[in-house]
Amino acid sequence: MRIEDSKIRACLINSIDEGLKVADADLIESFNNNLELVGLAKADVPDKLEMLCAVLENTFGTNAFTVHRAIAREFYATLGLSFEPFVGKNLIKYVADAKVNRDDQLPGRSR
Repeated sequence: MRIEDSKIRACLINSIDEGLKVADADLIESFNNNLELVGLAKADVPDKLEMLCAVLENTFGTNAFTVHRAIAREFYATLGLSFEPFVGKNLIKYVADAKVNRDDQLPGRSR
């Protein structure tokens, strides 16, 4: 998934740091180390969500979906969208839905 909109890209990158605050400092450090190990810079995350999700799952294991939701919740809030969590929904789906919902809120646009 490629994200062209610079505002959405910036919001997503910032939301990762905010969403990770649900974890303790050691896990956040481990996550950042894992990003580095796979060569994923935060600036590239909007274009490599699949890789980000793999790193989240590798770092947080069964708690990865909690982190997905925390990042998504922050992302939606930053975009001014209402957030509705779903069991098993990953960050890729949340971001795709946010893009659609944001586009629907633009003047003169509807689905």
